[in-house]
Amino acid sequence: MQSPVDNIKIRLLSVGNPDIRTEVPSIIERDFSSSDLKIQYQVSVVVNRPQSQVDVIVTLTYLNKGDILFSGSLTTSFEVVELASIITIKDGQDEFQIESDFMPMLINIAFGTTRGYFARELQGTVLAPFPFPMITIERLLKRTSFQLK
Repeated sequence: MQSPVDNIKIRLLSVGNPDIRTEVPSIIERDFSSSDLKIQYQVSVVVNRPQSQVDVIVTLTYLNKGDILFSGSLTTSFEVVELASIITIKDGQDEFQIESDFMPMLINIAFGTTRGYFARELQGTVLAPFPFPMITIERLLKRTSFQLK
C-alpha cells in the first residue's frame, strides 16, 4: 500500500501579488558602481493546511552604499493535494514537519520565477544590467521562514 507521501501531487496555482516596496529611482544622484551594489533576499513559506496550499513569498532587495534602490516581493502559490495528511505538528511546540522533501523544489521554483519577474520589471532602469544572481538552494533555505496556518 502506498502512503500519501509516495504519491504527492503538486500544481502551480498562481504567480502574482507583486509588492514593490521601493521603486527604482529614475536618476541616481551620486555615483553608481556595481562594486557598491549589494543584494538581500528573503523567503517566507506559508503552509495553509485547510486550503492544501503553499505560498512562497520571495523578497529581493538591491542596495547601493546602504540606500535601498529597489525592494519587491512576489508570491508563488502551489496546491499540494492532501497536504494536511503529510503534516505532523510537534506536541506542545510551534513547530511542524512535512513528511516529504518537496519544499526545496517549491522554494527554488518560486525564487527563479521572482528573479525573472523582476528582471523584466527592472528593464530600462539603472539596475537592468544587474539581474539578481542565482542562489543555491542551501543558501536560500538559510534565509527561509516557515509558517503553518
